[in-house]
Amino acid sequence: AVDEAIAELSAYSKTPAYKTTVTNLMVQGCFSLLEPEVTVRCRQEDMALVESVIPEAQKIYTTEVAKQAKGTTKTVVLKLDKQNPLKGKAGGVVLSCNDGKIRVDNTLDARLRQLEEKDKPNLRKVLFPVQA
Repeated sequence: AVDEAIAELSAYSKTPAYKTTVTNLMVQGCFSLLEPEVTVRCRQEDMALVESVIPEAQKIYTTEVAKQAKGTTKTVVLKLDKQNPLKGKAGGVVLSCNDGKIRVDNTLDARLRQLEEKDKPNLRKVLFPVQA
């Protein structure tokens, strides 16, 4: 099931909707880090797409900070790391700051692993039903 999901996510990364997803993943990562400079890593095949949405992600972040923390102005500079592409199959981004000491893994692979981990109780019920 996980392999099928990764295959579907990999196919999703070739759709127009993926552009919005990547932008949102970057913004969410910036909110987790709350740093003025953030490095972004992505798959080699996503480099051009990620680079193209960086200005939009920066703008959304600044706008959302102003909305949520009224009167607060906070900006972020996102820098694409072109030297160290990610090896994941499904796409997404990893954001880091402080020379990589703090990281947010917002790859689709990581999101899938989180869902898999959260759903273990339901999987147990299906695989090992209680015998009456």
